[in-house]
Amino acid sequence: RCVRKGFRTEENLLHARIPTITLRDSRSKCTCDVTMHRPLPLFNTRLLQTYAHVEPYVMMLSIAVKRWAKEAGFSSTRYGFISSYSWTLLTIYYLQV
Repeated sequence: RCVRKGFRTEENLLHARIPTITLRDSRSKCTCDVTMHRPLPLFNTRLLQTYAHVEPYVMMLSIAVKRWAKEAGFSSTRYGFISSYSWTLLTIYYLQV
């Protein structure tokens, strides 16, 4: 179903501690992780949606920071770096202090 909507499978980690499939949108080139039977990511998403609703620039700045981290090689949790979600939380923290 996702393929018909313009997504393609970027990475398939079905045997990881938390099984994850990474999808990439063909138009925007944005990626997203899909997990099964894990409610915590839903709460994380709602939290980020709330921040984006309160201040729309949060989303744009977070995307810029995550792209910078990825291009600089600082975004792969597989190699001991913090996750994309953590970069977003750091951005929000920076805006709050």
